Formats: sequence, C-alpha cells, structure tokens
Amino acid sequence: MIHLQISKTQNLYLNLLESIHAKFLVIGGFAVKAYCPDRNTSDLDILLFRLDPNLEKLASLFEDKNPLNGRSWKDVLSSENKRIAVPNESLTEVDLLTSIDGIDFENFYANSIEVIAGDLIVKIPNLKDLISMKMISKNSGNCHESHIQDENDIRCLTKLLS
Repeated sequence: MIHLQISKTQNLYLNLLESIHAKFLVIGGFAVKAYCPDRNTSDLDILLFRLDPNLEKLASLFEDKNPLNGRSWKDVLSSENKRIAVPNESLTEVDLLTSIDGIDFENFYANSIEVIAGDLIVKIPNLKDLISMKMISKNSGNCHESHIQDENDIRCLTKLLS
C-alpha cells in the first residue's frame, strides 16, 4: 500500500476526522503524489462530505478546535465551494473543501482507493477521477503557477493510464 509522508499537524487533523468517523477524501497534491511520487506538495487538501450526519459531526468537531470569527462551522460547511485553511490562513497546512463544482462526492468516494497517510488509512480518488479533478482545477481560474502545476499533474497521471 502507498504511504504518504505528512506533517504532525496534518496527521492530527486526519486523526480528528477519523475520530468522528467522518467521510472525506484526500485530494490535490497529496493524492497526485500517491500516483506520481516525485510530486512536491506541502498542504493537505481534504474534500469533506457535507450532508448529515457527517455535517453535524464535522461542525461539532471544528467548533471546539478552530472557532471561526462570528460564523458557525455548520453554516460554513453547509456552503458550497468553500476553502477553509486550518489551523489558520497564515499557517496553512490543511485546506478543508466543502465541495467542488462538477464533482459528485459520493461517486468519487465509492470509487476511491486507500493509501496510508501518516498513521491512518485514508481514501483518495482513483486515477481517472483524480484526472477529472485536476482538469476542473486547471480550468477554474487559479493563478498561473497553479495552472502549470495542474497541467504537469495531468500529464503525469495520464501517462499511468497507458
């Protein structure tokens, strides 16, 4: 099984999610790294399943760990296409994503594969789904640097299909 090296903070957040049996997918650079080991990345992107009872468990967990300024975690997590940097914006080691346009979480989750991240087994998108995610990311209007990284990721992942 593939083993991804992550930071202590990233491992802590994955363990917190696991402790409440949350439904989530590790996506982005770390998911790409599982297929393309030379891929460099530093932040852990986590796509959350935001329907109940998962939503309630997540909101309760993060209300205690990372209070938001004037908004409830349930409201933020209920919103589409939100990115929440934890532990905070200035020290982003983990990005929590509430949804991505064009991604059917339940379908991607059902077709996911398992890898080891830190001391846990987590799910990442299968190869075809990850390529689809990277295509969406590439076309989303990210900065030039992110656009180039997405193109490189797609190139590396696509080679694995042949």
